[in-house]
Order: sequence, then C-alpha cells, then structure tokens
Amino acid sequence: MLKQWRVKGLLVCLQIVKLLKEVVGSIGKLVAPENSDDLAKGIVEVLNKSEQKLQQLGKQGRQRMLNRYSLGYVVEQYINLAIIRSKV
Repeated sequence: MLKQWRVKGLLVCLQIVKLLKEVVGSIGKLVAPENSDDLAKGIVEVLNKSEQKLQQLGKQGRQRMLNRYSLGYVVEQYINLAIIRSKV
C-alpha cells in the first residue's frame, strides 16, 4: 500500500506500527493495531473527506515518500553519515 501511496498519491489508512507511524506521519490515517472497529472508523473517516482534500493529502503523502524514502535521499543520508563518522 505504501508503494501505491508513493507512486499514485493515494491517501492511506493503516494500523499503527512504529515504522509506519514515522512513514505516514500526520498525512494518512493511523488506527490502533488489531482493532477492527478502529480500522472501520478510520476507513469511514477517510472516505468522508472531500475529493479535493483526498487529492491534497495524497499529493502530500507522495511528496513525503519521495522526500524521505527515495533511493537518492537514502543514499545521500548514508553518504552524509559516512562523512560525519570519518571526521570523528
């Protein structure tokens, strides 16, 4: 689902997992794990948003993924870490 978010700019509703919380941030809808009622409420909340709001949040989510998790960004972070460690 995160791949679809990144590629297509879709809004997501996911159960909270520590890693996903960091990835999604405040742009998607996070719900309690193993709680089908909370998941259902989250899905309904997402579906009740206007088309314009869904598109806006989807674009923000896609941009967040590109900014923080693209191959280029990750490589840049590793290089920066290597530079910092080489100076110590």
